[in-house]
Amino acid sequence: MTRKDVLADAWHAISAEYSPAAKTRIEAYIQALCAWDNVHNLTAMGGPAEIVENLVVPSLGVADKLSGHKRLIDLGTGAGVPGLVAAMMFEGQQWILVERAKKKTVFLKRMVHQLALKNVKVEADDFRDIMIDETVDAIVSRGSAKLRDQIALTRAWRARGVPLYSVQTERSLSESGLEAQGLRQEISSIF
Repeated sequence: MTRKDVLADAWHAISAEYSPAAKTRIEAYIQALCAWDNVHNLTAMGGPAEIVENLVVPSLGVADKLSGHKRLIDLGTGAGVPGLVAAMMFEGQQWILVERAKKKTVFLKRMVHQLALKNVKVEADDFRDIMIDETVDAIVSRGSAKLRDQIALTRAWRARGVPLYSVQTERSLSESGLEAQGLRQEISSIF
């Protein structure tokens, strides 16, 4: 299945109605990510179809589920997954993308500029060093740290009522042993 086929299936699978501009931006993002990934290894994926299937498509689903939030922070966004993708889909949301790897923040800033995204701010920093922003109403994290560490890193934010939404694979979820440790209630949702 080609990158285009995988993405076409994704548009049909998600429930929200997206603008043609959002779709155009997503496709431009995918092209740029694939080009950068070939040179800079931003994703460790095997090629365009794998990037779409494993990163972009799940991000579209996460974006749909987070559509009710106004200002979100993506902890360890990497190449913009899921925060940058969500920001392209929901221009009314404000996103702060936090990433400490320089090559990834350079890519993210270039995408924000190239795609003219006014609703995205890139923070080239470690999440531990960021001051709590009282205006943030949700934290999203996908692969930034082990789930137990995500819970610990976001404790101060969550104490102020900011929910943590963690994107996990079934494997990482089972390996985390959350239920046995009584930590499941610490997370607002796991996708």
